[in-house]
Amino acid sequence: MVTIKDIAQSCGVSIAAVSKALNDSREISEETKAKIKQKAKALGYAPNIYARTLKTNRSFNIGILFDDDTNNGFGHAFFSKILTALRREFEAKNYDITFIARNSLNRTRSYLSKVKQKRLDGVIVADVDYNDEKVRELLMGDIPSVAVDFISDKCNCVYSDNYTGMYELTKYCCGQGHRRIAFIHGQNTCITEQRLSGFRDALRDCGVSLREEYVIGGEYYNIETCYERFKQLFSLPLPPSCVMISDDYSLFGVQKAAAELGLSIPAHVSVVGYDDIDLAKYFLPPLTTVHQDADEIGRTAARLLLDTIEGHKKQVEQVEQVVIPTRTVIRGSVRSVQY
Repeated sequence: MVTIKDIAQSCGVSIAAVSKALNDSREISEETKAKIKQKAKALGYAPNIYARTLKTNRSFNIGILFDDDTNNGFGHAFFSKILTALRREFEAKNYDITFIARNSLNRTRSYLSKVKQKRLDGVIVADVDYNDEKVRELLMGDIPSVAVDFISDKCNCVYSDNYTGMYELTKYCCGQGHRRIAFIHGQNTCITEQRLSGFRDALRDCGVSLREEYVIGGEYYNIETCYERFKQLFSLPLPPSCVMISDDYSLFGVQKAAAELGLSIPAHVSVVGYDDIDLAKYFLPPLTTVHQDADEIGRTAARLLLDTIEGHKKQVEQVEQVVIPTRTVIRGSVRSVQY
């Protein structure tokens, strides 16, 4: 079995230097780390996880609390990409992942107590009901944690710049001549509030009147709800010329409703989404949308959590809010109009 001592001798460095390099210590240069890691891989080195656990008093196991009421979480492209990026980051540092199931809790047990019982080093929280007291207890507790797609000054969190994303997308639609712009938004969350603010501010700045009947609440990643809300909009005496939907995935509902109403996209109505999932460019027509960098969100959340676990940051005293930029992706689902 290859040991750290073997790697040290092969590289001509100390055992301490090898140990620090393999644990990504900031005391070792990136060049030296790369050299040591390359040699370790070439020699077939495999870390002794049990010994590392005893030495550090850590389990090297990360919890992921990932649950949503619509049960679309794992199947949804946006969050699936985030999970993939999280997994890559944790596996690169030799951490295992444990998913925390909501239905495994009883009435009195909390997520925090479950995390402590499993001796998890930290937890990522994503796509959950952040109003749930048990979720908030976990985020405000003494276990390192990072919330994804949530905005708070009480816990570490990583989220997209939803205000700017929606503001720029709305301005683009206004720039194409649209004055009757509707928005089918998601549930009442901090993310939705940001998007609604961006939507309203863009309309105001473009001199477009806000029609309250065009602003309708729906559910994220719910095709059926979006289908119903779209039909509701087109039952109005003066239907919109452009419809903004909560997410790209829900376009399936819009397409079905539009077909049943005899409407063609974008000849009769323009449609824009949000997320820029891989399917967006394959819709007919290709969907204009807002790109959220799911990979960067996942990588950033993982690194922020690992920094906290490994002592580079403190859980309570150095709370961080990391905002990931978005960008408008223009495709073929919006047509120019004149009034």
